[in-house]
Amino acid sequence: MKFGKITAAVFMAVAAVGITAATAHGSPAVATEQSVAALNGVTVSPVDKTITWAVDGGKFEIAADGAAVLLKSADGATVDQVSLRQEIAGLPIAVTPEISQDGRSVKLAASMAPQDSAKLSNVAELKDISAYDRFMYQTQKNLPGIVIGGLLGTLFPFLWLVTIPAGMFLGGYVMGGEEFREAVVAYLTGQP
Repeated sequence: MKFGKITAAVFMAVAAVGITAATAHGSPAVATEQSVAALNGVTVSPVDKTITWAVDGGKFEIAADGAAVLLKSADGATVDQVSLRQEIAGLPIAVTPEISQDGRSVKLAASMAPQDSAKLSNVAELKDISAYDRFMYQTQKNLPGIVIGGLLGTLFPFLWLVTIPAGMFLGGYVMGGEEFREAVVAYLTGQP
């Protein structure tokens, strides 16, 4: 996986959960140190809202404009980068990098203005979206295509058990595309 994608995603999740835990109850967040070692030398600390990344080959550097942390290979080519300016729900987060002396690890710390962290209290509610929910959403969104496809399927009266459902699926697929197909397949195969 790419350095920037993993770091940005984990960073935003840690920041959102940590900041919202403090603001949702109106008191400082009380958490235990639960650093989690993840893939490729990444350690996440929800307590101090940091991500530490260590590499065996290559080095971390700050970009010339100071807007990103670069991961460079042994020959000096930029392998990947992560921006030091992030957003959660449209609210800015400052990322402070701390690169080790040998350049083999970087620690990214999150900080957010108190008024912005207060706005996140409503954003932090998580919702479980199941295959059924996605299927119903796609069905409602693509209902005209499904109805037209079903009506076209009635043109073959002796094969209605096959042509009506096939016409409905094709009509929904024509209107909704790959998202519709994936929602139907996930629902029919019992995926979570």
